[in-house]
Amino acid sequence: MNIPFPALFLALCIQLLLFSLGLVSYFYSSFVQESGYASRTMENLSRHPLSTYNQTLGFGQIYCINIPARTDRRDAMYVMGLATDISIQFIDGIDGKDIDNRALVGHFDRDMPEGEKNGVWGCWRSHMNALNEFLRSGLETALIIEDDLDWDIHLKETLSTAAAMIKEMQSEAKDTFSDPNLPYGNNWDMIYLGNCVEVTPRDPGSWPHRIYKDPRVPEPDAQSFFHRTILQEFGTQPQGERLVMKLNHAICLLGYAVTRQGAMKLIHHLGMFPLEGPIDVHIALLQDRGLIHGYSVVPPFFMDWKSGDFNRDSDISPGARQGNWNIKDGIRNHIGEMLQEPSSSR
Repeated sequence: MNIPFPALFLALCIQLLLFSLGLVSYFYSSFVQESGYASRTMENLSRHPLSTYNQTLGFGQIYCINIPARTDRRDAMYVMGLATDISIQFIDGIDGKDIDNRALVGHFDRDMPEGEKNGVWGCWRSHMNALNEFLRSGLETALIIEDDLDWDIHLKETLSTAAAMIKEMQSEAKDTFSDPNLPYGNNWDMIYLGNCVEVTPRDPGSWPHRIYKDPRVPEPDAQSFFHRTILQEFGTQPQGERLVMKLNHAICLLGYAVTRQGAMKLIHHLGMFPLEGPIDVHIALLQDRGLIHGYSVVPPFFMDWKSGDFNRDSDISPGARQGNWNIKDGIRNHIGEMLQEPSSSR
């Protein structure tokens, strides 16, 4: 059978093209492997604005509350953020003595010692200001943290799994909608990533939760009493498993995420009605009443760091303990060696 010359020529051209593409693919793959371009490409992808690996951990912004006079804390948080590729925007904290008495809602602590009262009310107003700043930004989510924290140097790796679990739990909820494009979804008010107390539900087995393997969870002796207890109640392994659960009376605001809906709810309840306790206790009561819903991670990713100097630690509840709980390889213990590494290796 005679094949027309144009058809034969076209077939030869196609074969030549495929052969050329094969050569290009081969040499490109070799270049990627030898030059390390693949890892840099993955790094660029990880910086996508909707990724837990980005500089704001998958949230719209990270706000850190810091009283301007505590330059020591601001310096530490800033350099730790740089060392772990986390971008932090500082919110000036408020000293309670500077709040007009007419702006105080409630009277639960009117008889407290003046110094302690200043800390409690200053904390309340500082978090309120951070929530307002977030709403003004127009962003969908934000992470609000305090300025005396520590976190694991591998935070982003383990956080990505927790985010997936939170989205999975939202997808199973009935009559709700969560934006699938957001790393954590958005059908929640708060996500606690740093707290000091978490209360075990009456029936842990029926309480919405997920357990996942996480080598960044420290041994039980390095876990706080409250978090170690709740892990045991949910039946996790003694070491190497983390719990994601529906929010249940979490105390302390070391690090928490909010959605716009959540921030508006908090400002409504915390700024327009009398408080029944310090801000974190009142928010826990709102959780109990079903007015604030969300998720919590146990053990938490963020914990307060104690320097061991009574006069330099918490402005509300200082202590002499040095170090922290729940963090396996904290940035505060490793930042010195990290800064000694050649920049090309990081």
